Amino acid sequence: MFDYTKAQYVEGPVRTHIYKKLVEYATTGCPLGDYLTAVINNDWKEAVARADESNLAGMHDLMIFMCNEMPMNCFGSPKNVKYWRGMFPEFSTLVGEPTDRTDWDTIIAHLIAERKLVHGE
Repeated sequence: MFDYTKAQYVEGPVRTHIYKKLVEYATTGCPLGDYLTAVINNDWKEAVARADESNLAGMHDLMIFMCNEMPMNCFGSPKNVKYWRGMFPEFSTLVGEPTDRTDWDTIIAHLIAERKLVHGE
C-alpha cells in the first residue's frame, strides 16, 4: 500500500491541496474532481482543458510526483483507475491516515522539509 509519509515533492506551481488529493486518492480510492480525474486517467487533452493557470504550469511536476511517489497501477488509464477504486469499496479513513487539516499540514510540512534536505534546496 502507498506510504504517504514517504512521498516527496517540491512546493512550486502545483498547489499543496492537489498533492493532498492525490495522496488521499492513492490511500483510499476516493473520488477526485474533473481535473485530477482527467490527469489520473491519462487524458491530458481533458486535463489541459480543465486546468487553471497554476495547474497548467505544474503539470510536469505533477506527473513526476505521480510516477515517482504513487503506485503505478492507480493511474495511467481508466482501466487502472477503475481497478484501483475497486480495491476500496467504501471511502473510509484507513488506519494511520490523517483525519483532519492539522495532520495533513504537518505531513506536508515534513515532506517539504525532507525534500529540501535530500536535494539541498
